[in-house]
Amino acid sequence: MNVSLSRYVLILTLPWFLVLGACSDFDEMKSQKLYSQAERLLEQGQDEEAEAMFNQLLAEYPRTQKARLASEQIDRILKERARQERQEFARVLDSYQQVFNGYYSVYADYPKSLEEFDASGFFFDSDYLAEITGDGFQVYLWFSGDRDGFRAWCIKDETGKGYAITGRSLSMAPFDPEKTMDYLEKEFHVSQQVGRIHILSPRS
Repeated sequence: MNVSLSRYVLILTLPWFLVLGACSDFDEMKSQKLYSQAERLLEQGQDEEAEAMFNQLLAEYPRTQKARLASEQIDRILKERARQERQEFARVLDSYQQVFNGYYSVYADYPKSLEEFDASGFFFDSDYLAEITGDGFQVYLWFSGDRDGFRAWCIKDETGKGYAITGRSLSMAPFDPEKTMDYLEKEFHVSQQVGRIHILSPRS
């Protein structure tokens, strides 16, 4: 009697094991399809669309073999995006640093104001700085008058991210634009504007 009952239970449960196995295979197949589509988008340079599809794969099929690979691809996309973004900031801020450090090499000092910079007869002027700032960027520039000479805070409108330099900076320093803008508004006022360059003067 017990043997017959065991056989009956086995017969009833066997299809469920087959169904579960089929579901797992189905998930692997669907995840493979999404992964392949995302890879094609990457090859076409559509990184944002590829990232969205990799995230969809992780959300819908987190236990599949392709989920781990999708996570690695997302990490690579984000790192590459950060690298490219930093390069965009560097093109602006490195140019500022080269201009003002070039000024220093000629006059043995940094300019104390925009007027002094423009009236010096130096190779570059504020119009040149405005030209190289580029669309989508805002630069807040302070002629500090100390050994660093100047400070420049650069914000990219599209991302809301920012980097800053001083005359003697060895590298750009990232900052939180919201907190930094609160600080700048508290400590400075915009005394002049040239294109997307905001010249700061201390409030006190």
